[in-house]
Amino acid sequence: MKTWKPDTCECLVEEIYNGTQIVGGGQVLKKCPAHAALADNEIYGVLYSNPDGENKRKNQMLRILLGYEDVKDLGLEELKKFIIWALNNIKIKDPNKTDSGLILPK
Repeated sequence: MKTWKPDTCECLVEEIYNGTQIVGGGQVLKKCPAHAALADNEIYGVLYSNPDGENKRKNQMLRILLGYEDVKDLGLEELKKFIIWALNNIKIKDPNKTDSGLILPK
């Protein structure tokens, strides 16, 4: 077994391996506030192993944005366009100044 923490929250779970293959989730070591109400036996599925697991969705969105995968019929085309626009156009103000925030292009 190894421990795993998704990059989408602060949960910490054990992963059960058969050789080098992950075969499931083990003990829940820590739950973040967003997942505190979930039963321990549901955490690994919600975070990863379910078809709509949070980490899987995040990874798929990154693959789409990086151009490794096409946008399927997920309703994400407009979101992809906005995120690409935002990455190219939204600038963070100088952190050394007291009026921190975003500068939106005109």
